Amino acid sequence: MRKLTTLMIAAGLITACTNSPAKEDYGLSGRIILTGDSTASTYLPRFTPRTGWGQVFDYFVTDEAEVINLAADGRSTKTYIEEGRWDTLIEQVGPGDLVLLTFGHNDAFKRSERRYAAADGAFRENMIRFANEVQQKGGFAVIMSPVARRNFKDGIIRDSFPDYRANAEIAAQQSGIPFFDLTGVSMAYVQAMGVENSKKDFMWLTVDEMGALDPVYLQRNETDLQDDTHFTELGACGIARTIARELPAVFPPFKTLIANAYTSLPPITSGERTAEIQACAKDEQAKRKAAME
Repeated sequence: MRKLTTLMIAAGLITACTNSPAKEDYGLSGRIILTGDSTASTYLPRFTPRTGWGQVFDYFVTDEAEVINLAADGRSTKTYIEEGRWDTLIEQVGPGDLVLLTFGHNDAFKRSERRYAAADGAFRENMIRFANEVQQKGGFAVIMSPVARRNFKDGIIRDSFPDYRANAEIAAQQSGIPFFDLTGVSMAYVQAMGVENSKKDFMWLTVDEMGALDPVYLQRNETDLQDDTHFTELGACGIARTIARELPAVFPPFKTLIANAYTSLPPITSGERTAEIQACAKDEQAKRKAAME
């Protein structure tokens, strides 16, 4: 965890946990290794405000936990393997490491032969392979369905990747490991934010706003940017918070890696962003600003 805000302390969110199990009691090393694509990956400061949820995940875990974000922009399970990224990852896995496995956005991209992996074919097979190899190294694996896109119809958010969501669950069942429905919980978050308000969570930028950012944005976009896939700092922090809150339901040992201030977070049921989401986003913005100075 990067820091605690006085607001959280005043709200009484820090609880004593001297009698609670420690990560060692579950055989956890404290290392959290993230896979995935551009929705989770880490971006250079010049790409502000684009942010992957994995980039800010450390905000919600303990100081003793180490987040290793190996998610990569534009990758599917297929290209993650072909480029040697999976080999690099699995070489790092040791006993007690937790590996969160989530792909799907690029696997579903049928226009790219290089990326495409059929949901009930190569995608499922690759996810099973990933899970099995992590377990063979003595690590813990959790398969996660794809994170939601901002895909509304008549005010109701829709599942953009239902086949990949279903086959991620099947892969987890066949591997004998937990399945975390990131699709479902992230859809609930975006729905709670609402049609208009959720634009702040995603890369919706006007030409004027892009003009104040890195020139790359105007080079690639002559009109307003309306990106319903990639997150801003707010959206990334909202998704990271959602995962931190919900993951212990399917993998209880993870609770020992959550910072004390965030072990009892309430669900988000309205469009109001909670204090920890706003603080997380401000922290990331400050870190990026400092890196560019």
